Amino acid sequence: MRVFIDVVRTGVYSRALMLVGRRDYITPADYQRYLSRRSARDQARVREATACVARASNTELPTFSILTPVWNPPPELLQAAIQSVEAQSYPQWRLILVDNASTRDGVADILDKAELHPQVTVVRLAENIGISGATNRAAELAETTHLTFLDHDDLLAADALLLIAAELVRMPARRLVYSDEDKIDEAGRRFSPYLKSQFDPLLLLGQNVCCHLTVVRRCDFDAVGGLRPLLDGAQDHDLLLRLTERLRPEEISHIPETLYHWRTHSASTSVSASAKPGASDATGRAVADALARRFPTGAAHAEARPNGHRQIIFSPPAPAPHVTIIIPTRNGADLLSRCLATLFARTQYPSFDVEIVDNASDAADAIELLETWAAREPERLRVHRDPRPFNFARMNNEAAERARGTVLCMMNNDIEVTDGAWLDRLVGALVRLDDAGAVGPRLLYPDGTVQHDGILTGFAGTAINLGLGRSPDDPGYQGVLDLKRRVSAVTAACMVTPRSTFLALGGFDAEHFPVAFNDVDYGLRLSEAGKQSVVCPAVTLVHHESATLGRPETGARAQTYAADVAAFKARWGAYRDPHYSPHLDLRRRPYLLAELHDEVA
Repeated sequence: MRVFIDVVRTGVYSRALMLVGRRDYITPADYQRYLSRRSARDQARVREATACVARASNTELPTFSILTPVWNPPPELLQAAIQSVEAQSYPQWRLILVDNASTRDGVADILDKAELHPQVTVVRLAENIGISGATNRAAELAETTHLTFLDHDDLLAADALLLIAAELVRMPARRLVYSDEDKIDEAGRRFSPYLKSQFDPLLLLGQNVCCHLTVVRRCDFDAVGGLRPLLDGAQDHDLLLRLTERLRPEEISHIPETLYHWRTHSASTSVSASAKPGASDATGRAVADALARRFPTGAAHAEARPNGHRQIIFSPPAPAPHVTIIIPTRNGADLLSRCLATLFARTQYPSFDVEIVDNASDAADAIELLETWAAREPERLRVHRDPRPFNFARMNNEAAERARGTVLCMMNNDIEVTDGAWLDRLVGALVRLDDAGAVGPRLLYPDGTVQHDGILTGFAGTAINLGLGRSPDDPGYQGVLDLKRRVSAVTAACMVTPRSTFLALGGFDAEHFPVAFNDVDYGLRLSEAGKQSVVCPAVTLVHHESATLGRPETGARAQTYAADVAAFKARWGAYRDPHYSPHLDLRRRPYLLAELHDEVA
C-alpha cells in the first residue's frame, strides 16, 4: 500500500483536478456582474456604519486628513479625485493638496477652484520636492486624529471614510486600517479588484498588500518620521513596513470593502510597474531595510520577482538545528528509492537523519530496498516496523516521540528532492519567524504544474490545495501565490515543525483524522495556540504519485473518507479562513467571485 498523500489528506479530490489549467483572474465582465449584485448589501453596510457613527460621542469620532501631492495630472482626473473627497458621506475630513510645482495647463485652475471649499487646503511649492516631501509637507498641516493618502488621479468610494470611521469607533484600539481596492479606467469602468485577507506581515514584505486605502494615526506617522524621500517610488510600502513593526496584530484592521479606485492611464503604475522604473529599486531598498531591522544578523534577504514583488528567503542559524525526516511507507519501492536517493544526494542541510516507518511491506523489492538503505546510512537512517492497520497520523506521532531532531520534517515516500537548499530554507523560515509553527514548500506534479501552494480551509466544507494545476511561473491572483505568506495549513506531504510544538499539541489527531485532514487540523490547532503556518513558494519539490490517485470518495476508500469529512466538518465547519477574502469563492474554485460561483464555469 502506498501512503495516502495530501490529495487525500486535504480533501483535494479529482473534481478539483479537472480544473487544471484554468486561470483564476477576475474578468471585467465578471466584476461588473458582481458589483451590480452587491448594491443591496453595500447599502446595508452603509446603514450599519451610519448608525454606529451616530451613536458615538464627538470625542469618539475620528477626523481625517487626506494627503494628496499634485504634480501634472490630467486636469479632469485631478478634478474627479477632488470631487470624490467632497462627496464623502462622512463629514469629518480635510483635504490637503500640495502642488509640487506643476506646469501642466489647467492644473492651477483646478486647484484654485478646490481652494474655495472650506475643508480644502492648497499649498503651492516653488520647486518639486518629490512625492514623499510633498506628502510630509501636507502632514505637517494636518490637525486631525488620522491621516490617509490619495493619489492625485485616483478616487475614493463615497462611503470610504464613513466605513473606516465606524470601524475605528467599534474598535478604538485600531491604529492602522486598510481596505480592498480596484482599478478604474479613464472611461470610469472598474476592474481588477484586489480582495484582500487579514493582515499578514510576511506578505507585506513581498508586496504592498495594504496599499489603498490605508488610514493611520497621525501620532504614529509622526513617530516613524513620516515618509522617507530616498524611497520615492515605494514610499508608501516603506512607511507601512516601518509602521507595522511598531504595532500589535490587534491594532491592525482590514475592512473587506472596496474603498479605493486606482486610476489607470499611460503614466500610471497601476497599468505597469515600468511606468515608474525607479519604483522597483525603491521597493528593493525598502524591503532590504526592513529585513535588516528585523534580522540584523543577515538571516534574511529578498529576491526580486518579475512583477516587482519580492520573495523573502531565510537562512538557518549556525549551528543548524538537527532535523528528523519521517517517511511512512509500504511497498512502493520505486517511489521510495527515488525519494531516498534524491534526499541524500541533493540535500545540502548539514544535520538531519531519516526515520522510515514501514507499514508492513511485503514486496520483496521494498524489503530489499529498506535493508540496503539501512546498511548504507547506518548513522542517518533507521527503519521502524509498524504492522498495524494504516494510520498516517499515528505513525508520524510515534516517530516524533522517537525522533532525535529538535525539528521534524514529515515527508511522503513519493517526494523527489530537486532543490538542494530546500531544507535550509524551510528550517530558516521556521526558526527565524517567531510565530511560525509549520512551514511547507511548493509542490509540483511531475509535469511541472503546481500541486500545492498552501491550503485553503473551508473550501467545499473541508480544504483544498491552492495553486492546483497552475504553472509555477504564474504568480496567481494578485501575485499572492508566488510569495511567502501565512496560510491556514500546509500539507504533511512535506512540512517542517518544531518537535516540541508538535508534541505539546498532541501531534496529529490519530483518532479522528487517521488519514485525511490531519495536517489541516494540525494547522488550525497551531493557529489556536498562537502559531502560524507558512508556505514557501521559493522552495519547490516534486510530488509524484498524487497526480494519478483516484477519488478518495469512491471505491474502498469511500466509507473512511466520508468519516474523515464528517469529523472535519464537525470540528471546523464554522471556520472562516482569515487568509482568504470573504468575497472570494469557497464552493467551486478559489479566487472566483463568491456571488458568481453558480454562473462562472
